[in-house]
Amino acid sequence: MEETIRFIYELVRWQNLNIGSFIELRPILTDMTPIIRNNLETAFESLVQQGIFENINGNFRLTQPGFETIFGNQEHQMEETIRFIYELVRRQNLNIGSFIELRPILTDMTPIIRNNLETAFESLVQQGIFENINGNFRLTQLGFETIFE
Repeated sequence: MEETIRFIYELVRWQNLNIGSFIELRPILTDMTPIIRNNLETAFESLVQQGIFENINGNFRLTQPGFETIFGNQEHQMEETIRFIYELVRRQNLNIGSFIELRPILTDMTPIIRNNLETAFESLVQQGIFENINGNFRLTQLGFETIFE
């Protein structure tokens, strides 16, 4: 059954589920090994008992504790979000005074990053990495040195 639970966790990550989202099984039923398919019901029962999912009329909704179990605790999530922002600055090859562009990649963000983006930027502004100019974030000298050097 451990293999089935690992499969479910990977599916949650792959589907980028957020708290309160339902896991979608139909599209991948044919991709499951017979062992996983046979253990699926028991695995979900166990995950419901552990508080990872809620069973709503046979559909499984991810809970807050489930999200944290699968994606990590708040501190880990914030670290991942800041790494994402730094990598985005590098990919956009920003210079001092340049604004980071988020719109093109909003749909590619994981739920963790989407949920923590505002708080991460607030922290980075407080650290002097970015300046907040009317809700847009401009890379500072310190930010450039921190990210690129």
